[in-house]
Amino acid sequence: MPDFILHDESQRMQLLVSMRRLLLVGQWSWKTLRPLFHWPQHRGRHPVRNRSVAVFNAVVTGAVFGTVTVLTAGWTVENQFGVLPYSQQYPMVRFVSGWILLDGWMYFWHRLNHRFPLLWRVHRMHHSDPKMDVTSATRLMSAST
Repeated sequence: MPDFILHDESQRMQLLVSMRRLLLVGQWSWKTLRPLFHWPQHRGRHPVRNRSVAVFNAVVTGAVFGTVTVLTAGWTVENQFGVLPYSQQYPMVRFVSGWILLDGWMYFWHRLNHRFPLLWRVHRMHHSDPKMDVTSATRLMSAST
């Protein structure tokens, strides 16, 4: 979140996590009320399985890549590396620019996962859900993220 909204980093993180959860629950609820296809009686098991994969992925990714990400981010700030330091006086420009850059990178990475057989072997779990719903987006393995 932009610095001008919340001043404490933990508050920003809590707000971001809460917004993601609210969005996921809202989308899942909407798809329950207005389904694209008929679900069997056990509608609740499907998201539990997908979220279990997501939690495992989050733990592994956090443990493996968390330290590298924090160190890299610290280095880029310390060395004024990249394009975002040039927008220091405009926090909203920095926030929107960062969002666009991250989204562009995630799209590019997703396309690479489809293009190369080795990456596809790991990534295809994301597309193998027999009943697609909003929780299918969280069905990723650590190497695919």
